[in-house]
Amino acid sequence: NLRNTQCIHIATSKFYRGERLQASGPEGREVEWISVASTHDIEPAVSRALHRLIREEGVAPADIVVLVGSTGTRPLMNDTVVGAFELTRDQTAEPGKVLLDSIRRFKGLERRVVVLTGIDELEPEDENGMLYVALSRARVHLVVIATASTIARCRMPRTAGR
Repeated sequence: NLRNTQCIHIATSKFYRGERLQASGPEGREVEWISVASTHDIEPAVSRALHRLIREEGVAPADIVVLVGSTGTRPLMNDTVVGAFELTRDQTAEPGKVLLDSIRRFKGLERRVVVLTGIDELEPEDENGMLYVALSRARVHLVVIATASTIARCRMPRTAGR
């Protein structure tokens, strides 16, 4: 695996099904796990994360994607602005904005930074595959925003037979 940092690779490996992969990329920074009390708190948490990434860390909006799980609630999916930041569904047409997309549509693509949210209500039969796809889209930095129980499930080590 050369696409992701080792920290991102470790986070994704729980959800990977196949021949064991070796992470050959740089160590990278730790995955950020941001816990929210409920799905209603997602939008302000995404706004704070984007503020920090863009304004404080200097990440270009074009280097960021906000990925949302395919759930019934689909937080953010109808928004064009989160806090002070404009979102787009078509970064080719609007290159200065942060891309907003679903995990399913973004499969096979990647960005320097992924902010992943809306994963609290993934269908159980789809959860492993969707989380592997979502987590592995980040090349350099991964921010996961979800409820504490979802974060605990995502961070739990894979058990034998899973």
